[in-house]
Amino acid sequence: MKRLVALVFAAAFVLGSLAPAQAIEVKPSMTWELGMGWADNTRFLDAKQGAHDDAFGVMQRIRPQFKFIASDTLEAVLEFESYLMWGSNEELDGGGAINADQATFWIRRAYLDWSPAGDFQLRMGVQGLALPSATFGSPILDTDVAGIVASYKFSDNLALTAFWLRPFDRDYYGEDQQDGKNSLDDMDMFGLSLPLTYEAFSLNPWAMYAKNGNASEYWNSRYDADDQYFKGSSDMWWAGAAFELNLLDPFILKIDAMYGSSTSSKDAPEYKGWLVAGLFEYKTESMWGNPGLLGWYASGDDGDDYKDNGGNGSFGRMPVVSTDRAGFAPMSYGFAGSAGCMQDSLLSNSGVGTWGLGLQLDGMSFVDKLSHTIRVAYIRGTNDKDMIRNNPDVDRDGSRLDLPGYYGAMGDAVYLTRKDHALEFDFLTKYEVNENLTLFLEANYIRLDLDSGVWGKMADTTDAWKTQLLFEYSF
Repeated sequence: MKRLVALVFAAAFVLGSLAPAQAIEVKPSMTWELGMGWADNTRFLDAKQGAHDDAFGVMQRIRPQFKFIASDTLEAVLEFESYLMWGSNEELDGGGAINADQATFWIRRAYLDWSPAGDFQLRMGVQGLALPSATFGSPILDTDVAGIVASYKFSDNLALTAFWLRPFDRDYYGEDQQDGKNSLDDMDMFGLSLPLTYEAFSLNPWAMYAKNGNASEYWNSRYDADDQYFKGSSDMWWAGAAFELNLLDPFILKIDAMYGSSTSSKDAPEYKGWLVAGLFEYKTESMWGNPGLLGWYASGDDGDDYKDNGGNGSFGRMPVVSTDRAGFAPMSYGFAGSAGCMQDSLLSNSGVGTWGLGLQLDGMSFVDKLSHTIRVAYIRGTNDKDMIRNNPDVDRDGSRLDLPGYYGAMGDAVYLTRKDHALEFDFLTKYEVNENLTLFLEANYIRLDLDSGVWGKMADTTDAWKTQLLFEYSF
């Protein structure tokens, strides 16, 4: 892979040098991140409870991108990514040990941008895509995915976007083909959004439908189903809207509302639920920044949900596709709001099955190019306690480190019931050294309290914290 990337880089520079003759302009760009710092108890357990975290770590992420521009209406984009944990040769950490022999680049995005006519735009290939959000990002879909996105701008106030995506298509070979798995091994998604933009407000209603084969990788990817082969496919759909009101400026109101459903023709797990998120801000010119109130509420599971649908479950949480790129980010440690490649999402990256209420002071600045944000939030689960108490897979006298589903199969990092809560504090600093280099400093703390009547001995938790510094160079 390293040889392939080197060849691509070399080809890009050669094409760039030949641009006048070939009528192709090559435009490179890059984001280079280096993060370092201390973090502990990231599973809300300490060494005495069996968890052993490296207190100090350094990681870096590199994203070089090349645009091959043929004209104002046609260009191709190729972007690579490499992630390295210093000193580690583990495959998932990118291979940052001595000599970096295990280090690799992989393709992050590869797509074609084309404007066939006027304001009609087509983007085809692997690309970054997120469902509309006015608040903290999409809890359903925010990832890099293969597909075709078509958009048309009717006027300055009205546009339309439609897409077809194929996130999963798994080919079976040999004896597996005889089971007919190849006929139901993919997932296709279709969506529409209709953004309306005016000076006083903006509204972006959207809808998405997915047909998910029982043998696709979706269940393994999202819910850690251990290569489960369910009988029958699933019909999945979502609808929602992103709303922002500026009419009362300097008071700004932002709201996201959405509902999702996944039903099975036979016995695959089913999910039906909703989420509402809001942010109310007061925009000031003060050096003390902009105060704000943030919150969200998402539906949760009922006590017997895991027994329904032939024992595979019919759950009250909203179905989620993927939030690997960013996702739901009201906070920067428990959720996906950390800068760059720094650690986050200890509690959740989607917010399903939880509610939260918080305060923030955003954009405090007492020195030029130096700004700060403070947030504090109370988070609680919306899942019924009997989902844990009556679940035969949960050993309440065991360790959460050995609990199947606590960090995967439930679809989120930590499964919270209505009896469980957490408190998070974030302090974020941003310093713009120059137009190409930015420094981020984050200090975060989470106290997680699990109810002993629900979790038994597993309710014993240790507070999680981190202090990390990130250097971000971009051009």
